[in-house]
Amino acid sequence: MATAARLAARGARIIGIVRRDIESAQQQLNTLPNQQLEHRAILADVTQKSQAVGAAQQVLTCAGKCNILINTHGETHRIPHGRLELLNDDMFDNMLQKNLRSYYTVIRSFVPVMKRSTEGLIINIGSAAGQNAGGGSNIAY
Repeated sequence: MATAARLAARGARIIGIVRRDIESAQQQLNTLPNQQLEHRAILADVTQKSQAVGAAQQVLTCAGKCNILINTHGETHRIPHGRLELLNDDMFDNMLQKNLRSYYTVIRSFVPVMKRSTEGLIINIGSAAGQNAGGGSNIAY
């Protein structure tokens, strides 16, 4: 929310895409500066291409373009480093989908919307879990 607050304070309309609890997300957006810009939350699971495309279309409908796309999402499940057997193929594939492929799904979905702006910028923010060098959150990280 700190990035959203700084951008909103500088006059950016914030449209946040959330996977769950849209009411809570909207309440947080309602605390941002420049409320006259009508900051908005959109519900979509960006690991699903159709939902990412749908979110991009909603942004296009309500804003007409997207100047800045900030990708900051992901998920992990704690697995102790000494327990490699707990990291099965399905969990590994799921983690790659949510933490890597979904970033590109969002980017590809938003390219047509971003091309409507002469100031398009994409920022990908990685997981804070990678900063926990001692215990980590998951062996695959």
